[in-house]
Amino acid sequence: MSLCECGCNQNISSLENRFLRGHNRRGCHHSAAAKKILREKNLGKHLAESTKLLLSIKAAQRIQSEETREKIAAANKRKVVTERTRNNMRIARSKQVIPFKDTSIEVLVQTELKRLQIPFQTHKSILGQPDIFIEPNICIFCDGDYWHNLPHVKARGEVVTRGLKAQGYTVLRFWEHEINQNLQSCISSILKEHTREVR
Repeated sequence: MSLCECGCNQNISSLENRFLRGHNRRGCHHSAAAKKILREKNLGKHLAESTKLLLSIKAAQRIQSEETREKIAAANKRKVVTERTRNNMRIARSKQVIPFKDTSIEVLVQTELKRLQIPFQTHKSILGQPDIFIEPNICIFCDGDYWHNLPHVKARGEVVTRGLKAQGYTVLRFWEHEINQNLQSCISSILKEHTREVR
């Protein structure tokens, strides 16, 4: 006697079979109790994996003194990366434009602004790299409906918005569906802010 490998905990009389008839890894005919057992098993596995990942991230982020870094670098026969070099790398990273090309909704807004002869910059290297920046201080973000709705991306967007507002910038955020369905309404909001700033 052995147990069905689908996780339903039922006995199989034949040693040649691994599953009961109609049971398999993908689509098993599980009872409510069996489904509950499977969920708990999978949840435990995922929790263990995420805990392991979290611990490795924390270990990697452990703050080390300059002296400790020098000792580690010497032991590994590598060059020491000084704090000045790290700072230069951070500055260079902040000037990188990500993504490397404009999205379709950004292009729609940009085209309309060009038609209205409003000068703008794309991906200005300030906090959050606004998709479109209009002098002196209007930051425009064109947020995709899927990616920008993910909890961590949404939270980061809110932090960027608060940070820019604290620095005196005006922040306008438009969702993909707003731009696609009613571009003129979005442009009207931009023009309203632009005329207010020009005065």
